[in-house]
Amino acid sequence: SVKDYFSKNSYGRYIVEPAKETEGTANDGVIDLTLDIAHPNCHSKNDATCDSKLNEAFKAAYDKLDRYVDLSTYDLNNDDKITPDELSVMFVFAGYDKSAGSVNTPYIWPHRYSHNAIEIDGKTIRDYCLFADFQGDHQSTMGVIAHELGHLMLGLPDLYSYKHSGSVGQWGLMGGGSWASKQGDTYAGETPVNMLAWSKEAAGFIKPKVIEASGSSTIETRQGEGVVYLDPYLKQQGPRAYFENRRKTEYDRALSGEGLLIT
Repeated sequence: SVKDYFSKNSYGRYIVEPAKETEGTANDGVIDLTLDIAHPNCHSKNDATCDSKLNEAFKAAYDKLDRYVDLSTYDLNNDDKITPDELSVMFVFAGYDKSAGSVNTPYIWPHRYSHNAIEIDGKTIRDYCLFADFQGDHQSTMGVIAHELGHLMLGLPDLYSYKHSGSVGQWGLMGGGSWASKQGDTYAGETPVNMLAWSKEAAGFIKPKVIEASGSSTIETRQGEGVVYLDPYLKQQGPRAYFENRRKTEYDRALSGEGLLIT
């Protein structure tokens, strides 16, 4: 599950909890809605009207879900804004995941972004992520969900190249590892691999051991992350090399190999 994934990758420091709401099964964090508008059926890279279609859908969705959830209870710092660290909202659109190569319609491209400001319960919300219900002939797997929540909840960037000129490949959730599958899985993305050490540090999950001197050094392998600052003057502001002990256990069962990973 997404909760299990982030709990294990944060070593128990980050727990995903469902939002409190009254629709369907109360407080499971899921609100099921049907909107009386056309499906956006678009991707912003090839449809200039996609943003306006999505904003129409988000406004219609919030108008309907307002009766089921009190957003004011999530404004923890009383600034009249709801931010992802207070409440992360993910929309699951009916239809197909375009990023999975689907040619079926209606489709949507999973992403994290900000929609037009919407005021509910006296609070303004803008941030969201979304994905589609189906990838081809099956329901969407967990990898794309965890990847988009990595953007929304943790502020992590994509670690794959948009021009395919360089990437962390399958070795991390924010790269191609969101599409990983272990032996016995049926579909890509059923078992997303663990986050890279860089992502874990950026999310505040770990403080890698800093190796500053030449010679031998021991790194605790329970978490298994270390970092070398390659510029002795810039240190953490300069280039770095992360060292990880990656083994084919837990979510990393989907890795193609194991051992020392340097990124």
